[in-house]
Amino acid sequence: MVRMIKDWKELFDKVAGEEYSASLHRFLDAEYDAHVVYPPRDMMFQAFKFTNPKTLKVVVIGQDPYHNPGEAMGMSFSVPRGIDIPPSLISNAVQTTKMVSGDENDFEGFIENVAKVVTKKKNVKNKK
Repeated sequence: MVRMIKDWKELFDKVAGEEYSASLHRFLDAEYDAHVVYPPRDMMFQAFKFTNPKTLKVVVIGQDPYHNPGEAMGMSFSVPRGIDIPPSLISNAVQTTKMVSGDENDFEGFIENVAKVVTKKKNVKNKK
């Protein structure tokens, strides 16, 4: 598992023994064994390296929908430095900004409403 802030590790350790956690890990193991899945397994919980649950104010649950090697990094709406920004990320930013502010050039409405941005899926299979 990725190195994470101690408070997250304690939280993950609490749920690790629960059946739903074991079931999820079995499913992920099978998916990663049978398919090329992004992000790479060691980057799946990347966001927990950078946030602390005690100081967290907003959670944006989103999709990491990048299908090509090197793009997905385990954080929604993000690609690693040095990777070309995929068209879907550019389109997503424009559409989201329009949705929350009515103006694709003005990010003020987006910033004020960022907590409303929610999508469902985080991991994707190669080319799907």
